[in-house]
Amino acid sequence: MLGTRAAVVHTESGDEVVIVEGAAISFRPSEDTGGRIARAFAGKYEAYEPDPADWADGGLYRIEPRVVFAWRDMPTATCWRFR
Repeated sequence: MLGTRAAVVHTESGDEVVIVEGAAISFRPSEDTGGRIARAFAGKYEAYEPDPADWADGGLYRIEPRVVFAWRDMPTATCWRFR
């Protein structure tokens, strides 16, 4: 099902932080983009490489940021706002 949902994504680190708040928008990648995503999964997760056609009916989301926070050493946080 295609649609838009509120989302927050962040890095694993508590010391070098990036937090993105925005809209998660469902999309279907092109064949080329689907192939690049599949290769990225294979590079990160051993023995897992999805078929790019797996996303023909959706299942992937892109994040459209509204606010991004980042910091390396608190309290020196930076905030960007997008319209």
